[in-house]
Amino acid sequence: TLFQPNYFFTKTLRILKLHHNLFESLPSGLQNLIFLEKLYLNNNRLVSICCLGLPTSLKLLDLSGNRLEIITNIQALGKLQKLFLQGNRLGTLPVQICSLDKLRVLLAYENPINNIPQDIIFEGSKSIVAHLKSQQNDLTMERKNSITSPKLIPDKRGSKDLIFRHFLELLKDKEGKAAFRLHLQAEVNEENLLFYDAVTKFEYSVGLLKDVKYLETEAVAIYNKFLTEGPLKINLPSEVQEELDKVFVDQIIINPDTIQKTVFAEAKKSVLILLTKDPFVRFLHSEHYKKYLDKRPNDVWHKRNKALGLL
Repeated sequence: TLFQPNYFFTKTLRILKLHHNLFESLPSGLQNLIFLEKLYLNNNRLVSICCLGLPTSLKLLDLSGNRLEIITNIQALGKLQKLFLQGNRLGTLPVQICSLDKLRVLLAYENPINNIPQDIIFEGSKSIVAHLKSQQNDLTMERKNSITSPKLIPDKRGSKDLIFRHFLELLKDKEGKAAFRLHLQAEVNEENLLFYDAVTKFEYSVGLLKDVKYLETEAVAIYNKFLTEGPLKINLPSEVQEELDKVFVDQIIINPDTIQKTVFAEAKKSVLILLTKDPFVRFLHSEHYKKYLDKRPNDVWHKRNKALGLL
């Protein structure tokens, strides 16, 4: 997809949606949009981002669903309030994020991040920023090295973090996910993975489609299938369930402005955490997993098993 830089002569633009294209780098001229407040670059092919190429006026930046491995100069976006980084390939979150005083929403799950424990990532923005501040102020080089290498993490949380990253990598592997699904079906416990898949598809559709009525119908269908009494009902923390009830029950008809891909974000995070615990741990000791590994001799999965003490 080609992009015409002269489009950026419109300097009064407040919202710009460039999602679901094929951008591999930032379009030139973005920094000239001095009034831009919301920029959607999700679902492209971006591998690295230098935030000096973005307008400092941004309040919302959506970079989810790319191939991001590196983000630099994030501190330049001092007005940023919402930052979406989920579904990328980030190995670390830049500590400069903690300098963004106005940041209120930060989503970074579904990344192989190794400088922050995954349970902290799922706790949300405040916990992530607090952890980054701790790294910035207190960590010695020895501590940083221990976080970089999961095998050197002696504490219980480090072990859980390695398992979680192992789980996220498995979900990205077609055969691995299929093996995990067979395991869940054998346990009659597939509803959480079905919910995860349905929400992932919905999140993709929100950015791709403009048919608000269709998106509303899809969102209500997910709520009715998985979050009301029935054979596929999933168990969520009470506060998460109550917030969704407010949207789908109290409001009855969803306001189009509320149909965002993040409407199920907290529920999806809760389900991922739940799947990582007992179901995934049991899967790692199951015949389904053994058969899966037999098809992949001498690859990275065997190395991860050794790090987890499974070999």
